[in-house]
Amino acid sequence: MEVRAPPREPGFVADEPADGVPTPRPRVPLGCVPRRVMAERDLLALPLDHRAGFVLAHVDGETSVRTLIDVCGLPHDELVDLVADLLALRVIELG
Repeated sequence: MEVRAPPREPGFVADEPADGVPTPRPRVPLGCVPRRVMAERDLLALPLDHRAGFVLAHVDGETSVRTLIDVCGLPHDELVDLVADLLALRVIELG
């Protein structure tokens, strides 16, 4: 008989330590509001895929990360990871 682990909540790494306690990933606060700070012409030189472009198209300086999750229809972890990537590339800032 195969024993299946219970589903994990979003925001935890796939591998658990030996003690079985999941370790939270560094997260982007869901209530923060991202705003674009990079010019469009500079975006062309960055390694952005279509998903990052889709999220970036919804960044208007007024919509929170929590709302972006709902609006974009992407899984929670995927959207938060894309926002973190855009932050690391200095395409956006959080307010």
